[in-house]
Amino acid sequence: MALLTLEDISQIKSVQVVARTIVAGFITGLHRSPYHGFSITFADHRPYELGDDLRHLDWKLLARLKKKYTRRFEEETNMRVLIILDSSPSMLYPIDSNMKFKFSVFGTAALMYLLKLQRDAFSLYLIGQDAMDKPSIKPVHYRRNMGLLERYIDEPPHSESDIITALEKAAYFMPKRSLIILFSDMLDNSLYAQDDEFINGLQTVLRFHRSRLNDVLIFHVFDSLTEKDLKLSNTSWIKLKDVELPSLQEEVSIKEIASEYAKAFDNWQKTIEEICLRGGADYALVDIREPFAAILLRFLARRSKMVS
Repeated sequence: MALLTLEDISQIKSVQVVARTIVAGFITGLHRSPYHGFSITFADHRPYELGDDLRHLDWKLLARLKKKYTRRFEEETNMRVLIILDSSPSMLYPIDSNMKFKFSVFGTAALMYLLKLQRDAFSLYLIGQDAMDKPSIKPVHYRRNMGLLERYIDEPPHSESDIITALEKAAYFMPKRSLIILFSDMLDNSLYAQDDEFINGLQTVLRFHRSRLNDVLIFHVFDSLTEKDLKLSNTSWIKLKDVELPSLQEEVSIKEIASEYAKAFDNWQKTIEEICLRGGADYALVDIREPFAAILLRFLARRSKMVS
């Protein structure tokens, strides 16, 4: 199967194997509709250009493909990437499965594997950690970060969600012209104080990144089966419990609030999307029940713009 979903790879225990499987399936899927015509050029080779040193020409590829490619070396790394992963309680929903977090971990691992193949320097940051690591292309760096994902896939670190602070840290820490990738359900502790606090904070930090010529790509993850439509429940009454603040819970009539709940969900999603677009960030609403291909395609589209 080419375009893999979370359900397809749920039985694979190793995050590294999952990453390779997702990317391999994705590359196979590029040759099929609806992705035909989209191509990947890995950073270890690039097309020969007039004036390039012939000593770097790959003669074996020339003989096999009848096309000229030059080898690309470590110092020719095109991008510096920071992947920010939200591990707050709301990302551990649905309860007992942690599907939003697992989807984000596997998506992160697939991107890390793709970055490794393309020799792009990257770093991983889980919201709540004290420090960020410098981006690197070294194999030991890749293995250490994969090990971090392996460690947390079944027992995620329980940290408060502070998306704005994490993005601010990234703006100060990363060099200019970096790519910042965020996996989050965009539910933040500051929302409990006031919606405007989070909205204004997001607008401000995205402007800050734009001033530093950084690209920001936000993957807004959600579960279409359980988070968007209360009508899926078999009962007429349901107890709503806040996973970020468990003390907040209330039993409500589904008939009375279903339409308002769906409207509130859509309004919040559109608000986040509008803020991102105004702030110059890329935004993608990602359903954890859909194939991982959407993540890789969005990343490659952004990468091609940055290195062109």
